[in-house]
Amino acid sequence: MKLNDFFVPAWKNSDPKVRLKAIEKNHYDENILSCIIKNTDEEIDVVFAAIDKLQNTELCEILFQNVYGKKADEKRKKILQKISDEQHILKIYWKIRNSGGKSFLEIVLEQRLFELWETAVEKTIDTDALIAIAQKSLNHIQGSYVSSGSFSIARIAIKKISDLEKLSAWIQNQFASTKQLHYSILDGLSERLKQKDSEKFFSSIDNTELLLLLYKSGGTALVAGVEKRLSQMGKKIRIDEYDKEGKCSSCDGAGGGDARIPYTDNDWKWERCEYCNGTGREMFHIKEYLIENLED
Repeated sequence: MKLNDFFVPAWKNSDPKVRLKAIEKNHYDENILSCIIKNTDEEIDVVFAAIDKLQNTELCEILFQNVYGKKADEKRKKILQKISDEQHILKIYWKIRNSGGKSFLEIVLEQRLFELWETAVEKTIDTDALIAIAQKSLNHIQGSYVSSGSFSIARIAIKKISDLEKLSAWIQNQFASTKQLHYSILDGLSERLKQKDSEKFFSSIDNTELLLLLYKSGGTALVAGVEKRLSQMGKKIRIDEYDKEGKCSSCDGAGGGDARIPYTDNDWKWERCEYCNGTGREMFHIKEYLIENLED
């Protein structure tokens, strides 16, 4: 203990163990807590104890955007644990994006948002709730390197849906608007439809374009389900395979390109494309999927 410790409050004590104990025991006002949290030299355990004492979510938002120095990322993540309202997280997220975007702050916000969605998926078995989570996960803007994590939440939510009739209706609406299905939807479906009740999913699908897309995705459960549904409709899949020549996919038909000669400043030479041996042409193996009547 230092002499100065006799003249300062316990939260300013020179011993971090004393500071930690004081914060855990006392109810300091939030101005003091803010000072502790923003102190770049403070021990992280002491900062975490101060964050645990925060009650004002608006103050949490301010602190989140104003902590710097060592272990700032850890502080931000801990502060966001105090905000469990999804709309509040989104408000902060869009406020930052619309003001020019600070990607290092956006990332932590996205991670917290995904954490809330994952928790919601874990805690519910309600089909409507799971579909809603899957939809907003698919709609999440792809702005940072963690953004694609939203797609895994959609996949997990789809795997957990119990009402296959509702799931089928949602999938059909998705396809009707885009004529495509996101890979996370197809992955989730492949897992969900491994269960014995999968026939319920296909029973209301009459759109052959959608059935063809599901078949081409390659999932075993999807392929089997599509074949059975088409059979009920008096139809089947036919696959035509053939080779077709086209522009080389490596050099885009140019046959090669300019390459700098090593250890020189300005000299260039024409380098033949190794993939097509300079021809600019390539043979492609084509698979065409067609739906025809069973009697054909």
